[in-house]
Amino acid sequence: MNRNTTHPVTQDERRGRRIRARRLGSTTAALLLALGSTAALTGEASARATACATFGCDGHNPNIQTWQRGPSDALGEPHPFGGIDLRAGTTDGDQYAWARATYMTGSGGGHVYVNRRNRGGGGEEFGRGPRALGQEGWTTSVGTNTIATWSGMYYNPTYKQVQACVYLDAQGRSYCTGWY
Repeated sequence: MNRNTTHPVTQDERRGRRIRARRLGSTTAALLLALGSTAALTGEASARATACATFGCDGHNPNIQTWQRGPSDALGEPHPFGGIDLRAGTTDGDQYAWARATYMTGSGGGHVYVNRRNRGGGGEEFGRGPRALGQEGWTTSVGTNTIATWSGMYYNPTYKQVQACVYLDAQGRSYCTGWY
């Protein structure tokens, strides 16, 4: 038969096409499910403690980290709706610090963050690891009508200083601890 000749499609050919289309759809769905599962496992793995080396864990969530010493409050200051604490701990032999703000529910928005600088001045890094107050995965209830949100953790070697801060939208300003 000449290739340019057309012929009517038979019932069997239609059925074969439908079967191939269903198989292709099933294969595509299975592939997408497998890719989605891989992405979910990757996201879960990133929520586990990691090995830290110096600045390599800057910005990581301190609440999923394994600590050799701490965490503990290094410094703290009040703000109009609660308090701001500088938390510190040692993991993999290195000290890290982060901010934790406590506040009353319904006190408005804002964010918690860390400032870091060289001891003695210079090398300022402001607004590190900001997290919105109430951000999922970075917030927990700490009492009746009281919530805590924390920033990412930051390497704090002996030649650096760290400061914890919270910016409150309702006040239009930041409240910070001293330098540690």
